[in-house]
Amino acid sequence: MAFYTTAPTEAERPVLFRILKQQSSLTIWQQIVPYYSAWVDEIVRSADLRVELPDWYETYLGPDRPRDKEMFSQHDIVEAMTLKAALVDAVDKLRRGDRSVFLWRGYFSGQGYICEARRLLSSWATQIRRYGSGEVDFTVESDHWPPLERLYLLTEMAMLNGVYVLQTRCIDDPAPLDTFDVFKGDGDAEAGRVPTHLTRLYRHLMAIKEQLPPVPVPKEEVLVKTGHTLPCTGIWEPVKVDLSAGFLGLFQRPQIPADGVFEPDGCMNYLHGGARAPTVEFEEEKWPIVGKPTVWRLLWKDERYLDGTVPDEEKDYVFAVPGEPWVRRYEPQPGPPPPAEHGLKLITARTGEAAIESGYWAAQEHIEGRTRVNKGERLPDYRGKPVTWVYTGLK
Repeated sequence: MAFYTTAPTEAERPVLFRILKQQSSLTIWQQIVPYYSAWVDEIVRSADLRVELPDWYETYLGPDRPRDKEMFSQHDIVEAMTLKAALVDAVDKLRRGDRSVFLWRGYFSGQGYICEARRLLSSWATQIRRYGSGEVDFTVESDHWPPLERLYLLTEMAMLNGVYVLQTRCIDDPAPLDTFDVFKGDGDAEAGRVPTHLTRLYRHLMAIKEQLPPVPVPKEEVLVKTGHTLPCTGIWEPVKVDLSAGFLGLFQRPQIPADGVFEPDGCMNYLHGGARAPTVEFEEEKWPIVGKPTVWRLLWKDERYLDGTVPDEEKDYVFAVPGEPWVRRYEPQPGPPPPAEHGLKLITARTGEAAIESGYWAAQEHIEGRTRVNKGERLPDYRGKPVTWVYTGLK
């Protein structure tokens, strides 16, 4: 399998720059949330559904055991609602200019990171892959599964509008975007494939590339070698530059070309301040993929939303909608994202606040923590610490 460090052409650079700004924007992530919400709401509505077990399974259960099982366990339901709450919290933090939501902080940090929401997608992908490999799964085989799988797939595709700006799980992974080809869809027509929503987005932006702002030229050059700490979050481009002599081959510093012209060494990426500058993948590399060292040049520092406003440019951002119509323009709203058109309302409250519903509440930070609280009672600490509680309403 080949891996590429295909640098975009000069005509493609403004398009890739726009895509990375979109993928890291509040405008786009606000449109991803309703897909995730609709999927989780359907999971919650499935709490009382049962899956019939086949006759041959009686051999394993015994004649006195139930002939059906729950579609989802209470743990599954609470987990889904908890991870949905994490995504909603993450987008709310992004609205305030907190770009740490894109960092990898584990699956159950309980602090509102997008990586938490990715856990549910990952576990479903694993379940579907195992079933496709021949593993028995009565949930996937049930009549209740198709609408759930459809919403899962829509959510997975919607997430592609923002997945390329998320920090990878391992600190020694190469940069997330190693080739612009993922958007191009080269060979789709010859192979009889329908272009993906990302390919359609790419073609749309290429058609209007003359209207897109050019890639900015930094007023002050910031160059960072692979393995060194990035000073800020923004869009960086790998470049080929000479290094200073240093001392015995150590302490070499990237040098600005005499003519001021930088040759790209691969795809620009959205990278995160405080993290180590990554490597880039290259075509001849074999497993394990570790990439090659490079020098990253800061093109644009992301400081959006810190003043409480959304840039006017985002009115022109295009969200690649899974399915048709594939293009939808979105007017940024000052408030939280609208709830899904259908589904249960997510109710959360902090320790010390009064419960607005009677029933079971789950600790968002610790999925195993559940307690029953009557309406009007104060929500407690969990293990001596204040937490966010999610109302499940389950018995």
